[in-house]
Amino acid sequence: MFTYNPVWPEIKNELFSGQKPQNHHDLLARVFHGKLKILMNLIPKGKIFEIIQCYMNTIEWQKRGQPHAHIMERLQETLNVHKVDDFISAEIPNPEEDPELFNYITTQMVHGPYRVMNPFSPCVKDGRCTKRYPRDFFKRKPNWQRWISTLSP
Repeated sequence: MFTYNPVWPEIKNELFSGQKPQNHHDLLARVFHGKLKILMNLIPKGKIFEIIQCYMNTIEWQKRGQPHAHIMERLQETLNVHKVDDFISAEIPNPEEDPELFNYITTQMVHGPYRVMNPFSPCVKDGRCTKRYPRDFFKRKPNWQRWISTLSP
């Protein structure tokens, strides 16, 4: 999934003082489409997921006029369970090793801040997060073989 970011410089630089990105759907659509085009060129040419047989995407508009795209790719070689971890990670990067990525992840992809840091966050009701965050970590690894066996005919 690929979604727009209201703080992209291409959007913020075009707004007058006091304007909000959601009031300019034409600007959002143009910037989003340009970045999606770049991403869709990068995926096969950059060989991020090895060799791709084909790919497609569809664009949807969320309730507040925010675009996002669903992207589907068919790889030439089957992606086995052990290679999934090479592409998908749920770890926060080390701020000393990659400060730019760390800043992006913590500002754009992490739920919060809330409670003490921001009691007016939309997810806070009666002093508690309605999404039940923060949650405790648990180290159980999923049984991938059992999960895959449910998918095969």
